[in-house]
Amino acid sequence: GQPTILLPLMFVITVSAVKDIFEDMKRHKSDNVENTRKVLRLDKKTKTFVLDSWKNLRVGQIIQVRQDQYFPADLALLRSANNNGIAYVETKNLDGETNLKHKAAVVDASACTTFRGTLTCEAPNDFEGTVKTADNVTYSLDHNSILLRGTSLRNTEWVYGIVIYTGHDSKIMKNSSKSRTKFSKTNKQIILSFSLLVLHSMNSGLSELVKLTTHTSTLLVRMTLTRISDSVTRFGTWLLLFANFVPISLIVTLEVVKFLWDAEIYDVAKDLNTKNLNEQLGQVDYVFSDKTGTLTCNLMEYKKHSVGKYSYGVDGAQITDGVEKDDEIFEAHMNDKNHPNYKNIQNFLTHLAICHTVVAEAKDGKILYNASSPDELALVNCGKYFGYFFKGRDDDNNIEVEVNGKSVIYQLLGVIEFSSDRKRMTIIVRTPENKIMVLCKGADSIVQARLSDSKVLGATVQHLESYASGGLRTLLLAEKELSEAEYQNFKEEYRVAASSMIKRDEKMEEVADRLEIVGTTAIEDKLQDDVDKAIFAMKKAGIKVWVLTGDKIETAINIGFSCQLLNDKMELYVIDGASKEGLRTSGTVVSGESLFKIRITKQFLKLACSSSVLIACRMSPKQKADIVRLIIANNPSLITLAIGDGANDVNMINAAHIGVGISGVEGQQAVSASDYAIGQFKFLKNLLFVHGRESYRKNSYLVCYTFYKNVLFVMPQFWFGFYSAFSGQVFYEKWIYQIFNIIFTAFPIIIFALFDQQKSRHHFMQNPK
Repeated sequence: GQPTILLPLMFVITVSAVKDIFEDMKRHKSDNVENTRKVLRLDKKTKTFVLDSWKNLRVGQIIQVRQDQYFPADLALLRSANNNGIAYVETKNLDGETNLKHKAAVVDASACTTFRGTLTCEAPNDFEGTVKTADNVTYSLDHNSILLRGTSLRNTEWVYGIVIYTGHDSKIMKNSSKSRTKFSKTNKQIILSFSLLVLHSMNSGLSELVKLTTHTSTLLVRMTLTRISDSVTRFGTWLLLFANFVPISLIVTLEVVKFLWDAEIYDVAKDLNTKNLNEQLGQVDYVFSDKTGTLTCNLMEYKKHSVGKYSYGVDGAQITDGVEKDDEIFEAHMNDKNHPNYKNIQNFLTHLAICHTVVAEAKDGKILYNASSPDELALVNCGKYFGYFFKGRDDDNNIEVEVNGKSVIYQLLGVIEFSSDRKRMTIIVRTPENKIMVLCKGADSIVQARLSDSKVLGATVQHLESYASGGLRTLLLAEKELSEAEYQNFKEEYRVAASSMIKRDEKMEEVADRLEIVGTTAIEDKLQDDVDKAIFAMKKAGIKVWVLTGDKIETAINIGFSCQLLNDKMELYVIDGASKEGLRTSGTVVSGESLFKIRITKQFLKLACSSSVLIACRMSPKQKADIVRLIIANNPSLITLAIGDGANDVNMINAAHIGVGISGVEGQQAVSASDYAIGQFKFLKNLLFVHGRESYRKNSYLVCYTFYKNVLFVMPQFWFGFYSAFSGQVFYEKWIYQIFNIIFTAFPIIIFALFDQQKSRHHFMQNPK
């Protein structure tokens, strides 16, 4: 017979196919651009480098990558343009960090065109391997000599590398995972309605069976397999007749409205990675926010520091190059060789100039700094302003510092860079006086646990608390001198650990103990514009705002007051790893160390949810995501939103129902992982209270209107079933039945959903409730 839903089905399939074609063409074009990029590959026959496409690379081939180019595969570094074999790479596309990392060639492969050897490595994962040259010399390879696909070469003219992993075996492909599919409540309600449709169709099919059997004398005789088969057929018939309860055109209508509505969202959102969650923005119950770079600007200004028993820094002083100046007392102590704090200040400024991973780049006669974070840049600029000018590292990995116009060389013996787990960095250097020094800087709670008793410890702790109460980000600097015998002993142990590829960091940290205080630093990270207004509006709308940060408790509390997250009417319940007592309050502040001890349990959740505000400090990326997952697991009906700007926020963003990334100075990884990308935190207010609310209202009207008109349209067919013995006889003319939703009734609701406006934008912003 004539098909019942052929026309709407063809319409939906056609629209979806055209959409998929354009998306596939765009993806195919992007893949072609990536795969046909050119790189210099060594031709074994001619012993020269020739241009070849990325897609043609094979394991074992030697290639040359030039400055500012991306690495086409995972490579083992053989040689660089620098005599010491050091190459600098930027990993922004991989981990979101904008700093330059240095890689070192461990193989002496000066003649790469004739290099012969055997490289042995494990299956693609955490890299461990060895290289055995033709001279039977074995070298140990680790991540410090691996150049990963997706990273780029910086500040190095060229490098030679041997291909070890290509294509889907490369680390960036192994770590890539399919994005978690997110559904809005509207989509879930449509699925529920379809389930009810199936049940209704089954009921109609059984009704036809019962209707026939009631006209016979023997029910069991008549309920043969034939009748049951006919009932299954009738179920399919009624399913098609009732299909308009949840019309296929509803999905297309929603997609059209969301697509056209996206043009409105772009006034605040820089990018949209999903179009399925617009209405979810109007139903948010929890907002989980990072602090640095999200609530604050992530543009650090060096404000104060303490050295010995003295605290230096003047409030309201002039800011130049990120350093607060006009502190006459500090400059007087620094220039007075007879002052008791003179030597301490020299050690402090030396520490600022050499204990970091900043890369100096000479350009147009000036030295520019590439820093791993704005904090490090502020510290190095402070040292430079006070006469300790970091010039860079030479080919022998020596650190050159210009002290009041005189060049001073420090030999770098070892370094462990800062990480979110260790929360500190450590280096070992040999000074011009031939002393071996261990320098360490990091979070005060971490470094303080590694200090020996000192007369200035009490004063330093007071300075730290004073700085933190003013909302400043603090670091603690410490040092220790090693004897030649201690260093040689450590060097041997470290060499053994390096060859076995285990406990490398732990061996280094054995020397970073019983340290002496050098000083403290305090850096200000100002709030972004209108952050306090945005948070106040969210709280007024009944949204709970939780701040998950890596800063210390005092700093986070002060920022909480500044952005109106906390107020004087609240009593704070502070849970610190160092103290077990607190004051029961409407605001909870907890440290990551405490969460590690007590675990993130339902008891903690009960305490946190009973408070109107929660600030979690010294949090690792995993702990941030765990808190989000805990809320979702215990309250499945609640909608969560996570917002951040750095790579350490990606886990939290992926865990929440809605992820929002802020384009900042910490790279683009948070933006890439998010559903929506915005420029500043204040735009979240517009996204929630205007676009989210209106999307939710309009889409809800659209869905309810569609169900309402189709119930009126389909129910006569159901009532007609009582007169047709539920045989599946069609009540309407079939063409009218097919075009009812796609022509007769589609456009009014689309026009309404696009152009209706309940209140003005200004009204929604002023009345978020």
